[in-house]
Amino acid sequence: MGIRLFILVMFCFGGLSAQDPCAEGFEKNHFPQQIVNKILERFEIPSTEWVGINRALDRQVKLLEVKVQQKAAKMDPNPFNSPVLHVVVGRLYRETLIESFGYVMRQHGVKKTRQIYEMYDAIVDEKAELIWECRRKRGDF
Repeated sequence: MGIRLFILVMFCFGGLSAQDPCAEGFEKNHFPQQIVNKILERFEIPSTEWVGINRALDRQVKLLEVKVQQKAAKMDPNPFNSPVLHVVVGRLYRETLIESFGYVMRQHGVKKTRQIYEMYDAIVDEKAELIWECRRKRGDF
């Protein structure tokens, strides 16, 4: 459970970067194209949609920080102003990532909420496995 939480935190607080899972910055890439494409294929999303989905996810991630800050500003106390509320910040990031992913998938024809959650979880799990393997190879654990 501990490593899954670690990977989730890394997933939530990242940005966009390299596609090589062992490359510096991969952990900060919310939706690595190679993983997204693998999951899209697994869920039988037409390959003609993949480029558009990846581009839309990139656009959504660029808005992530603003969206999370807006949600946090409506809370009392604002979790960004309190070090003891870091778990709340993590939840806000995860919630916003799922909302953004769902928005993109609905725009590309995936309408079932359950399927969207399953796809999102599959992306997170796949990424966690790759990061874990890279860290193990480097001797981090």
